[in-house]
Amino acid sequence: MPGYLAALALTLCPVLVVARLIMLRRSGTRALHFGNIDKKDFLIPPFALLYFYVIFANAFGWPLVAAGRFFSSDVVAWAGVALCVGGLLFLLLSLIAFGTSFRVGIDVD
Repeated sequence: MPGYLAALALTLCPVLVVARLIMLRRSGTRALHFGNIDKKDFLIPPFALLYFYVIFANAFGWPLVAAGRFFSSDVVAWAGVALCVGGLLFLLLSLIAFGTSFRVGIDVD
């Protein structure tokens, strides 16, 4: 169960950000500048996709590159779920607090 909740939390993070991007675009703000300023931004997606795959593979029993586990603890797993929920809550509150200032630190002009 903690693995499924971790996968859900990992899925909800980009969903929250994309929902916020859509809301800002409707109000006339262009908030997504991925790769426009620095081409090194394109180095991030392969590692992010690998991270997503590892989390989903662990949750759903898909094959992993390294099948060995360091340890297995229910307490640590549920603590991780609590941290994921806290992180999602923090992300949601930060998106609300930013208001229309989602592009802080991006503008170069």
